[in-house]
Amino acid sequence: MSERFSMDEGNDCNITVPAMDELRLSSLSSEIQIADTMDEIETMNDNDDESITPSQLVKEITIAWQNEICAPRLLPHIETVVDLMIDQLESMEENFSKCKDHTSLKIILHKMEVQRLAYIINEYIRARLKKIEKDVEVLQNEDIEREKTNAPRLLSSAERVFAERYELIKRHLLEANFLERIPPALQRLPTTALDMSAERVIVEVTNDQQEQVIIPEMTDMLSDRTIDLPPGSIHFIPYPSIANLLEANKVRLL
Repeated sequence: MSERFSMDEGNDCNITVPAMDELRLSSLSSEIQIADTMDEIETMNDNDDESITPSQLVKEITIAWQNEICAPRLLPHIETVVDLMIDQLESMEENFSKCKDHTSLKIILHKMEVQRLAYIINEYIRARLKKIEKDVEVLQNEDIEREKTNAPRLLSSAERVFAERYELIKRHLLEANFLERIPPALQRLPTTALDMSAERVIVEVTNDQQEQVIIPEMTDMLSDRTIDLPPGSIHFIPYPSIANLLEANKVRLL
């Protein structure tokens, strides 16, 4: 990662923190020297030449965290964004250790922001792991099917390793304590089907263009109707109706 910090060896530390673009401390801007312009961070995605700025990085991880904790099912991973943010935070922590005055107000505020971003990443990862543990077999199968159709993968590389190990441990536990005691014809691991038809979510339309979705008719569950989603509007709506829009980043969950 390039030029995240500039550190002086004086009594204080002059820190330029890219992730602080989101820090809402305008009243202290004269004391806290946060860079207005910064070098862009190259993504680690070999499939495109896009780059991402620090402010965009913070925005993407925040929205992904909000969507993940509000969604009733697992969303496609953002492994590159998470890896970039973790790399940033580790570099920031390393530079903090070089500071001589840890009681400085600007250092304390910078550390608070780092802790806030670390909390978001940790909660994002925890939320995903809980969903994987709940429906590990179903999510593994869907992840494989998505790979076949070149759709965005559900699981990151680390999550796939976790899912495989978790499923293996779960299988061994059931076989040792239950399945081996019943007839071979019945020795099957229980699987569940993800039914999202009853799930409702609150969404905000972030796309600049009006979208249309199909929702079930409440008076007749066998029929449905089309509704408009104007830009900026907020709706309480069935999750299956907006799942594709959510993956396309045209709506966000509240």
